[in-house]
Amino acid sequence: NITMVGTRLQLVAFVILTVGRLAGSLRLGIDTAETYTLDDWQCVQRAGRSFGIVRAWHSYGAFDTNVMSTVANGWLAGMEHMDVYLFPCYALSPEQQVANMIANLTHHNVTYGQFWFDIELNPSPGCAWSADPSQNCDYMARLMAAAQKTGRAFGVYTSHYEWERTMALTCTAAASAPLWNAEWDGQPTDGFKAYGGWTKQAMKQYNGTGQLCGKEVDLDGYM
Repeated sequence: NITMVGTRLQLVAFVILTVGRLAGSLRLGIDTAETYTLDDWQCVQRAGRSFGIVRAWHSYGAFDTNVMSTVANGWLAGMEHMDVYLFPCYALSPEQQVANMIANLTHHNVTYGQFWFDIELNPSPGCAWSADPSQNCDYMARLMAAAQKTGRAFGVYTSHYEWERTMALTCTAAASAPLWNAEWDGQPTDGFKAYGGWTKQAMKQYNGTGQLCGKEVDLDGYM
């Protein structure tokens, strides 16, 4: 029956088109504190990852010089987006850390989309968050103000658990910034519950113990 065959073909075409649109709307990437070569990023790209986020500021309060080659290699490999992140040390001035990172990135001609604040337990000696969440929330507000002065796009990486134990869930100091939410459930886009004034996530880290191209890596996704 030609009509039935035609209908089936239309249905198949519709399914393929729909799946293609859904697949096209999902972007997968990685974040890393390691040095990546051109070959590393080419492997990442072949694995279906289109963006990378690279550490630019150490948790002990210093510029990460590896960011220069790692970001450059990402662009050379054809990655669509390359961002950087800052892991703040509570013992140091938030304003100075933001300014120093931006100055170093500019001085070394690092091309990046935006930067992210990494808000979680800080393991570096002397850099741990205060035991008082209200003081941490005030510190976060200062980070936000310093970021706004740079004129660069920025956001915040954290999780419900990390925000609760560092800032308290009632702290909304960063709610105006996009949220890169960590929820290691293996699902690239789902699983968000509101906290800290955020009602949605801009991006999700869905695996913090992944393996890709021979390296341990964090896996991320956004729609």
